[in-house]
Amino acid sequence: MSDLEARRLNREIRAREQAEELLEKKSKELYYKIQENEKNLIALKESEELHRIIVEFSPNSIIISCEGKIVYANSGAKQNYAETATNTLVGKPLLSLSIPEDHEIIQAKLNSIHETSSLGEIEETALRLDGTTFFVAVRRHLMKHEGKEAILSVARDISFRRELQQQLSYQATHDALTQISNRAHILECLDQALHHAARHSYPIWAGFIDLDEFKPINDFYGHAVGDQVLIHVANRIKTALRASDMVGRYGGDEFIIILKGGPAEEQATSLTEELATRILQAVCQPLVINSFTLNISCSLG
Repeated sequence: MSDLEARRLNREIRAREQAEELLEKKSKELYYKIQENEKNLIALKESEELHRIIVEFSPNSIIISCEGKIVYANSGAKQNYAETATNTLVGKPLLSLSIPEDHEIIQAKLNSIHETSSLGEIEETALRLDGTTFFVAVRRHLMKHEGKEAILSVARDISFRRELQQQLSYQATHDALTQISNRAHILECLDQALHHAARHSYPIWAGFIDLDEFKPINDFYGHAVGDQVLIHVANRIKTALRASDMVGRYGGDEFIIILKGGPAEEQATSLTEELATRILQAVCQPLVINSFTLNISCSLG
């Protein structure tokens, strides 16, 4: 073999070795890349599964709607909206989960979501599938679902908070014993009624009722009996009044009534005198408590 042929052969051998080395290097790189992609794919699947579990088992109601119809509801929504085997959420109009009185307002907000992509938290009265209602705080977002434009609604049950607020509001304005308006509330109502009467030129009367000889009842029969007397008297006054009138406990055995007149002062005056007589007759009826018969009397001015 000549030197020329030997050199040519060596070049071919080196070229082949370099090609094999490059092929091995590329094969390793491809293998590692495949391995990395598989890890990323597994991580993505695990992340998707984690998010699916979080969504599915969230106590909040998570609902997806397309073209106004519900296409997905998580287990929290199914429980909160009282879904049954024969009455399911999927397929129902999204508005069917709200009381009819709110449909127009909610639809307007849903229409505006196309401009903002998201709506802030809104408190609504929700309607369960069994017809009962509860209070929710709802957030809505624009999204894509299976290639279509959809609305994601996340509703949080706030019934307990609303009930607590109502209880606190009631306690702040009502007398704990008699359950009628307390002193602060009845005076506030009187102020409002005076402004309304002045604005419309209507007459209004404020009556002050004081039970006679109430202290001896407490002293002789005890405060428990005295409390029962106050409760019965408050109920008697309420029953004797019209729906437009009000009564509140001023303090102790004293009550304030607000009697509203109409456009004709003479008629209103006559009517108010009749009401005052009716209230006195109702309050001053004998009262039986714990087998004791008590003769109740009062002064009204």
